[in-house]
Amino acid sequence: MRMIEKDTEFWAYAWDWLMINAPLIAGMLLAAVTAFTREKRDGAGWMASLAEAAICSFISIGIITALEYANLPLSLAQFFGVFIGFLGTKKIGAIIESVFIFLKNKFGVNR
Repeated sequence: MRMIEKDTEFWAYAWDWLMINAPLIAGMLLAAVTAFTREKRDGAGWMASLAEAAICSFISIGIITALEYANLPLSLAQFFGVFIGFLGTKKIGAIIESVFIFLKNKFGVNR
């Protein structure tokens, strides 16, 4: 049986993967830690804080992937991670809703 932890090639691949995905991982972790800290500061429980941290980290993954798609520098990943974690899901939802209301009023879309 092959012992993968003894294989230096495996660790080289793991290190390369980590270096390639470092901006994404850092942005995601910063969003989660910022959101968790903000929620605990506001007096939320552990489960609510963890849920907010998870959702903010998922949103940051989407934003950081969009940065990569738009050929923007991935050094912005940490900034957007902290920004998303600080705003939180309720504020981000309100911003998105106001954008949709603006577009609806601008283009005259009726329900």
